[in-house]
Amino acid sequence: MGLADLAPGAHAETIRDHWWWRPGWRIGRTFDTWHITFDGADELPAVAARYRTALADLPDVTIVPDRWLHLTMQGVGFTDEVEDAHLRAITE
Repeated sequence: MGLADLAPGAHAETIRDHWWWRPGWRIGRTFDTWHITFDGADELPAVAARYRTALADLPDVTIVPDRWLHLTMQGVGFTDEVEDAHLRAITE
């Protein structure tokens, strides 16, 4: 079943890869990025359900299940360029 075959409000079983090659990336080179997940945010499923309902009829929107919800916050830098001390300071 393709994404276009989903019934309005249905959850995707898979999602299209939404990353792209950015300048400086190559195979084997990694990048530190902050992602926030929502473990323990007990109110989030109800809020997400309201958004899913509002967005359900839009053909180009992929409705994803709660387990995949995350927020990409900020790219830090390529791991071969960011000093360990800098990364420690950021995480502290």
